[in-house]
Amino acid sequence: MIHPHPFTPIVMLTVIFILFAGNTTAQTQSPAHMFQHTERLLREVHLIRQAQGVTEPAREPSVQTHKLPLHLYAKSLEVLEKTARAQQALGMSPVEVPLLPVRRLRSDEVFVLLETILKEVRRIKSHHKISGDIEEPEFLSDKSPADVYENLWRVSYLLDALTGPLTANHVFRNTQYIRAEIRLIADHLKVSLPEATPASLPQHITAADVLVEIFQNLYRVATFEQKIGLAALHPPQFPTGEIIPSDPYDASSLLLTELVRIKVELEITQPVSPLPLPEGKTSTEVYKQVLITEKHMETLLNHSS
Repeated sequence: MIHPHPFTPIVMLTVIFILFAGNTTAQTQSPAHMFQHTERLLREVHLIRQAQGVTEPAREPSVQTHKLPLHLYAKSLEVLEKTARAQQALGMSPVEVPLLPVRRLRSDEVFVLLETILKEVRRIKSHHKISGDIEEPEFLSDKSPADVYENLWRVSYLLDALTGPLTANHVFRNTQYIRAEIRLIADHLKVSLPEATPASLPQHITAADVLVEIFQNLYRVATFEQKIGLAALHPPQFPTGEIIPSDPYDASSLLLTELVRIKVELEITQPVSPLPLPEGKTSTEVYKQVLITEKHMETLLNHSS
């Protein structure tokens, strides 16, 4: 006759606890839990806007599809950067904003970053003694990564009223990051990039002109991704209504994210160096950088044919 070990019940309880805890951790990494966090962010930012007397409605993002943890992390970094700018504008010490990591990112890393953003937004509330607690948002189990991304974009738009509008300076810095990322990819593939300098530029360049060219580059990147066997980017809808610097900034940020995704696929681990925000840049100067990027992307495409 086999007698049970006296510690068997304890061991079994321990195993059950570990399994349950692991399952709980997995649940908190789900898109539904991340979406709930973004709903908390939306409500907290609305409270801050009300306390600051902001009445102008924020813009609405287009419907999003086909988003990965890398896209969510990149959009979260954008929101964290705007949170830092809001803190600085309100006389606080801003949170440090890292660059996008060059590796495959997991859902739990996105969740942790969302928790950081929520903490920093609530720090704004606490610093300015903004009273009122948000109503806890409903948990919606059917939410997807694309829903999380779309909500993060809403938070980003809402923060614009607290940070001041984005300018050509921000878009110009993104173009410099894009050029640096393309050069790293070209070096890895042993492709020589031409010294592409536009001979002449149209007069009176606007943010809309810049956005059109960035969208052209998004399609070039999608084509390049297909050629290297990577699931291709699904570019968003072209914005309707008035085009402002925030639009080319968003599009260039998405382009940057896709270039990092390409680097991860090609096993390029070298990151780009952080760049300071320039001053006094114009749409014409940004346009020139985007045209150079077009030539470089065409060179990469020709090499991969």
